[in-house]
Amino acid sequence: MTGSQVFYQEYDNFKGSLLEFRAAVHDHPWEHVGIGLGVDSLAVNVEAEGEDWPGIDLKGNVEFNYAGLQLCLRVFY
Repeated sequence: MTGSQVFYQEYDNFKGSLLEFRAAVHDHPWEHVGIGLGVDSLAVNVEAEGEDWPGIDLKGNVEFNYAGLQLCLRVFY
C-alpha cells in the first residue's frame, strides 16, 4: 500500500504546505493472521509576512516534520 498527499495554499500574507507520504507492505503467512511493515512521513510548513490579523499573532515560519516506522498485525475471522 502506497499513498501520498500534497496541499499548498496562499492567502493574503499567509502561505503553507502539507506533504504526507506512506508506504507499506503486508503479508498473510497464516489463514487468519497477517503482518505488515511501513513508513510514514508528514511535513507541515506555514509562513506569515506583513501585518498581524485580528486574533492571529504570527510573523515568521512554523515547521513540523515527522517520520516513523509502522509495524502492524492483522487478524481476519
